[in-house]
Amino acid sequence: MRIAIFPDEYLPESTRVHAKMLHELALELKRLGNEVVIIAPGHSKQQTRLSVCYFNGIEVWRFKSGILRGKGRFHRALNETLLSFRAWIAIRNKAMESPFDICINYSPTIFFGPLMAWFKKNRTSYVYLILRDIFPKWVIDEGVIRKDSFIARYFGYFEHLNYRNSDKIGLMSKSTLEHFKDLYPEYCNLNILPNWANCDTLKYKAQDIDIRVKFELKDKIIFFYGGNIGQAQNVFNLLKLANEMKDVNQAHFLFVGQGDSFQQMIEYCELNKLTNVTYMPSVEQDIYEQILGQVDVGMVCLAESHSVNHHPGKILGYMKYSLPILACLNRGNDLIELINNSKSGFGHCCVDIIDIKKSANELIDNEYLRQCMGNNSRKLLEQFFSTENAARIILNSYSSRSSEK
Repeated sequence: MRIAIFPDEYLPESTRVHAKMLHELALELKRLGNEVVIIAPGHSKQQTRLSVCYFNGIEVWRFKSGILRGKGRFHRALNETLLSFRAWIAIRNKAMESPFDICINYSPTIFFGPLMAWFKKNRTSYVYLILRDIFPKWVIDEGVIRKDSFIARYFGYFEHLNYRNSDKIGLMSKSTLEHFKDLYPEYCNLNILPNWANCDTLKYKAQDIDIRVKFELKDKIIFFYGGNIGQAQNVFNLLKLANEMKDVNQAHFLFVGQGDSFQQMIEYCELNKLTNVTYMPSVEQDIYEQILGQVDVGMVCLAESHSVNHHPGKILGYMKYSLPILACLNRGNDLIELINNSKSGFGHCCVDIIDIKKSANELIDNEYLRQCMGNNSRKLLEQFFSTENAARIILNSYSSRSSEK
């Protein structure tokens, strides 16, 4: 089969978790005998509307596009709105010559919906939507935009265009699926598609970075956060934990990532004189994985205002490298229960700072506990969050499409 995957970013330029996830999915689908093409935005300065290259054996079509991140919300909204049109202009002839059996649409972004409509109408492709965020609901929850505003209605139009042009919508857990059904009962074409990661850890003959040497952390227990640093994550809950633990000499907190709140994080650390916190901008994927092999605890967090239960993709990297997990999540998130029941770490509601501190101290004081919880997190990855499992769910959905009609 010919399969197209539509991310808004891709390797090697992107450092985001979903870019790596989709690359690993592409490799697995190719291993299973399928012909896989990644169709992703390029940049405004590329000389042709469509650039074709290969990355790790995967064919990549990059269509000319404006900058999506780093230029402010208006420019992002404008350039994302144009994604489908720019992609269609660039790929339509090539896609007509060799049609795709399956189009895998990843959301966010919500703006590939018009392109999916074209594939369904003109090429009768099967569209599988991997839905990781219910946007714009979460930005409304955060108070970034008003529910009754023009921009909310504008985003909502494209959101539902995405849903209507999907043969199947994959949500990351049972609770997110139930929540989606409560919000939008008109859509019944749902299944559960957990996040995924390649279970193979990378082996390096030489390290490009040794964080314990670089930051003089030789004997520290390193609590690590890697990924987006934005309003949805609210890493300030983790910074409050670091502030509470300033007097715990063994503990050190390392943040690696990018996002709208990165500068605010720096200012918070300076204001509170947090000498137990180190922060770095995003790094390339191989450097990131080297760091994962050098830290002791993986941290995840989400803002309390989230009404949708989200499973941050960064947790998969922690599991892959057998790290115990310290989670600070929105109330009711089923990831809390999953972490606690599997004994893969400690999951808490983000307002329970006293309990979070207690768990952090347990991880500092007990090396055996860290090792056991780390081993359990690795087992959890292998059992529920493998790339093989994700590919199987998508392909089975395609195979069973006739019986569902």
